[in-house]
Amino acid sequence: MRTSKQKPKNWRNTPTTPTASATLPTTNCRGKTTHLTASLPTIAPPIPATLPQKKWLNLRKGHSATLADINDADRQAFTAYYIETYLQKITRATRKYAPGKLYLGCRFNQHKEELANEALMRAAGKYMDILSINHYHKWQPDAWQMQQWERWSGKPFLISEFYSKGEDSGLANESGAGWIVKTQEDRGYFYQNFIIELLKSRACVGWHWLSYQDSDPTHSGNTPSNRDTNKGLYTYDYRPYDAAIKPMQEINNRLYRLIEYLDRS
Repeated sequence: MRTSKQKPKNWRNTPTTPTASATLPTTNCRGKTTHLTASLPTIAPPIPATLPQKKWLNLRKGHSATLADINDADRQAFTAYYIETYLQKITRATRKYAPGKLYLGCRFNQHKEELANEALMRAAGKYMDILSINHYHKWQPDAWQMQQWERWSGKPFLISEFYSKGEDSGLANESGAGWIVKTQEDRGYFYQNFIIELLKSRACVGWHWLSYQDSDPTHSGNTPSNRDTNKGLYTYDYRPYDAAIKPMQEINNRLYRLIEYLDRS
């Protein structure tokens, strides 16, 4: 772990291999039933020894293991195992059919199983050119954790999703994982604070606010996380949230000066 006197690597000044003019979209490898204790109980006992999850668990434990033998370390190790298995296959295909493009991998968002999982991050670093992180449930990214993502994986990261919801939007805000604040202006300040913390890390190479437009509460076909939520910079009927947009524009217009200042500090 770095001491306070050690500066982190500045990925903003580091060419990312492979050099590319485009990136590949992220993919989803977070199938919930592939988690160890989520998948094995769905199978009627006795659990077949030929099942990949069971074979992996038996090998790890050194005997014919049961659900009662599984602990948190096993769950994290299995998450890293299945994600590495997935990334091996996807990377092989993308390198073959889309050579020279940056692979952003899948979007990690589970704090315990993924974002705090050293084995998973080390596995991801073997295949992903840039880590993609969906960041929720916190006011700001944690400086120590961002250092660990870079240290464990050896790669920079992209915040592929984050947002906050305003209580003054007129929407119920019962769906979606974004942080809740009182006003639209507070959403702008949330953005400013969040971006400054990302810039301090020197390992973040970009971010993506989710999303352009609010969820339409009148649309019955929306997915559960998109039914009544103030995610957008525009309402669902295309009216801008000027009070939120203004603070965002203020910091966006000063990004390079902020970077220069932080790089000197």
